[in-house]
Amino acid sequence: DDDQHVDDVDEEEGDVGVHMWSSTEFSAFLDEKYGTERNVWQAELLPKLRQMAAQVMHSTQDAVPSRKGSFEWFGLDFLIDDKLQPWLLEVNISPDMSTATEVLQELVPAGVSDLLGMFFPEQSQDGAVEATEDPPGDSIPRWHLVFKGKSFKSEILSKRHWLKKAKLAGLRAGKAYSIRDAMMPKLGP
Repeated sequence: DDDQHVDDVDEEEGDVGVHMWSSTEFSAFLDEKYGTERNVWQAELLPKLRQMAAQVMHSTQDAVPSRKGSFEWFGLDFLIDDKLQPWLLEVNISPDMSTATEVLQELVPAGVSDLLGMFFPEQSQDGAVEATEDPPGDSIPRWHLVFKGKSFKSEILSKRHWLKKAKLAGLRAGKAYSIRDAMMPKLGP
């Protein structure tokens, strides 16, 4: 029925806590709705979400400054429509790491511990796993490499950034460039 809605949301609990599921809960919901043999979460949605995440990282690599010995944490918010099409709603640089819901109370500490355990395995906290180990369970987050491309020196990336910026300025000034030319300056010495 297309007219379904929720009438009995507990306002005391707040919308976020009521409507946030873990990936395990969401996967179970999808299995119940579409059948376990289809494996919607692992086989259909997760690959699309990872591809979208890689595309976001590619599109921001020139805009986010690189600092030696550090990393940036991004938060990507997705919506999955009734046709199982994922939509990227927003990207947060340095997202909120609060534990305002039951899901976040488990996810955030385990995710931070797991991430730090990959970079500093000798100082890892309880529950952290090395990147090469099998995941300890569904409830603990795992970080997956979604793209591995060739590395570029910072000078080349800087040159690419300024070339792209100059071409976009040319577009704004009315110069004739294709969008592909404007967005894809050649890398090289």
